[in-house]
Amino acid sequence: MSFQFSLKKLLEMKENARVSAEEEYSRSVTKFEEKATHLYHLLKRKEEAEAFYGEKMKHGMPIHELQTAESSLMLLHQDVMKAKVSADHARVLMNSKKNEMQYAFIEYKKYERIREQKRREYEYGLKKEEEKIMDEISIQKYAAR
Repeated sequence: MSFQFSLKKLLEMKENARVSAEEEYSRSVTKFEEKATHLYHLLKRKEEAEAFYGEKMKHGMPIHELQTAESSLMLLHQDVMKAKVSADHARVLMNSKKNEMQYAFIEYKKYERIREQKRREYEYGLKKEEEKIMDEISIQKYAAR
């Protein structure tokens, strides 16, 4: 007779939920990294453009170039703000998925601990049964003398 865990299906469900939560967290981390990298590149472009136009203004530049520079910097600023909102949203989602993953892991560990406790109880019961049988055999041998 082998050990049969009565909550095996529930443990499998919890394990599947844990694996699924880990995969979702991994995807959310990747998405966040992509959005944060995009934001970084936009900020870098904006900084370079500001430095470039700042240097040009030191040496003088026509009004129409100044207007073009201002509008391109304004568009870059808007893109940066949109990317920042997007990255913040991705960060919130990532943290949410992390919490879900941690909860799923804790739930899985609970049932895994229960299974290990039941296995120890089962093995202890087998050992006690074996000791009882050995005692009976020993009593029968002693009585047979």
